[in-house]
Parts: sequence; structure tokens; C-alpha cells
Amino acid sequence: MPDPNTTYSTPLRGEVNKNLEASPPPAPPRDSWADLDGAIGALSWAWPGWLPNGLLVMLGATKTMGKSSVALDVLTRSLCLGAPWPDGAPPPARQGKLIWCESEAGEALNLARAKAFGLPLASIECPLPGFQQFHLDDPMHLDALERALLDPTVAGGVLDAFGGAHPTRAEKDDRVGALVTKLAYVVQRAAKPFVILHHLRKEGAPDRGADVAAPRRVSIDDFRGHSSITQACRVLWAIDCPAGDGTAAPRRLHVVASNVAAPPTPLGFTWADGRLAWGEAPSAADSIKPRDDVAVWLREELATGPVRAEAMAAEAAARGYAP
Repeated sequence: MPDPNTTYSTPLRGEVNKNLEASPPPAPPRDSWADLDGAIGALSWAWPGWLPNGLLVMLGATKTMGKSSVALDVLTRSLCLGAPWPDGAPPPARQGKLIWCESEAGEALNLARAKAFGLPLASIECPLPGFQQFHLDDPMHLDALERALLDPTVAGGVLDAFGGAHPTRAEKDDRVGALVTKLAYVVQRAAKPFVILHHLRKEGAPDRGADVAAPRRVSIDDFRGHSSITQACRVLWAIDCPAGDGTAAPRRLHVVASNVAAPPTPLGFTWADGRLAWGEAPSAADSIKPRDDVAVWLREELATGPVRAEAMAAEAAARGYAP
């Protein structure tokens, strides 16, 4: 029980009102979109329709499709040497060096490719000393990359590849997308082109579906890992091989998705004397393998019942199907 003889003091009413009427701390300054326009500026392109400045691009392909070779050859020739892009578009007005972020210990292989392609080795630089592997979850690595991209002698960059750049997290974890977003801010501040190489899901993988018909055009759902990985990438490229899996078969480079421009016309390339030779993309007719074409024809012919073997053989010969 409180002691009735104890005297308690209370603040004066004037002091209470004074405290209540005290001015709140000043609000932090707010930036308008006019400020944003001054900081970022209008959308510009290093390669119209394909490669915007200051926005992330992701190139996806399955293993051995040539994504590292395409990125190395195409970007170095146009960004560093000033050669036209594969579709004949002129290169950027200003050329410079290419920052290559290696994360899968592919230095020896990519060096051999660069030599075979006749590329200027001094124009391809690493963002970290001692050829360290690049990790997106290391703030020091991101800081080094930003400083490299802000260098006026640098024209753009590549991360080869996303899978090795986040060693502490699984690709199916939704938090891994935050690493791509951090990279997107770095590229936005530098206002230069940047391409991330990434793997596609394998045919028949549990998260892709074993009944997927192949070959077919790559879609955004084919990029491996959680969907948040592609969210910060404004343009998605893919390489596929509509006519078959052999190294001599023509391959197709196309824009899978873009929220900044209509997808450009796909391009085709083959290997000629150890180098990439660019031309028209494989036609839609090439996307059906001969054995698949025969299977479709057989199902259609036999859909209504048995057919005499002689008649089938004659029709097959007329269609050019070898026995």
C-alpha cells in the first residue's frame, strides 16, 4: 500500500503542453521523378532491341550451347573493337574495355576462346585483383564491380555465370533474386550494358516437366531456379538448337522476353573454322527432326485404320523418307 504521508511530484501542466507542442524532427528530403530523370536519363541502347544501357540482360542456354562464346565474341567485338553487331547494327559511338566477372573457374577455357577468336586480351579485364572468383553476396565484390563500370574507359560487363556467383544459397530460394536486384542497381548507376549468363533447366527435369516436347522455343519458364532470378532482368536472351544437338547444327539466338522493346528478329550462328559465323536464324521447318516428322506422318496415316504396306512404302518414298 502507498504511504499516505508521502508527497508525490507531478510535472507542471505548462511543461506537459510545451512538450506536446514541440516541433517534430524535420522530414527527410524526398526525390521526385524529375530528379530520377536527371539521374538516369532516357533509355538508350548499346545494341538496339537487344542490349540496353543500364539495364540487366540475362542470356540462358543449356550446357555446350555456346553462351560464354557468344557473350565473349559478340560483346568484345562491338564494345571493344567497334565492329558492327551480328545483325549489322552499328556499334556504340564510344568503345572501351569489357569487365568479365568469372564465377565458375572458366578462365583457362575463356582465355583459349579469346585467343582463337582473335580478340584483344588487354581489353578484357577482371574486376577483382588476383583473378578472384566473383560473388554477388560479397559487398566488396559489388563495390569493385561498380567502380570498374564507372570507369570511363569501360564499355560494359559480363557475369559468367550466375550459378557460381551465389555459392551460399540455392537457386530455388526466393531470396536469391535479391542478389540480382543488387546487381541491377549497380548496372543502373553505371548506365552501361551488362549481361548475366545463366543455365536453363534440363529437358525432363522435375521442375520443367518430363513430357515437354523438344526441341522447341525457349520460354522464360525454362530459366533455372526461382522466378525472382529473372525479375530484375529487363531483357532475356536464349540460345537453342532447333535442328538438332550436333555441334554443326545451326543455333538460334533470340530474345525470349523484353519489357523495354519489341523482340528483334532472331539470329542464327554456326561454328566456322573455330569462330562464330552469323546469319539468319534456323527456320521453323528446321525445328522438326526428320524422325519426328515421320512419326507425325505415320500417326496421321494410320489414324483411320490399317493401310497396306505397299501403299505406305510408296508414299514414304514420295515424301523422301529413307527406309
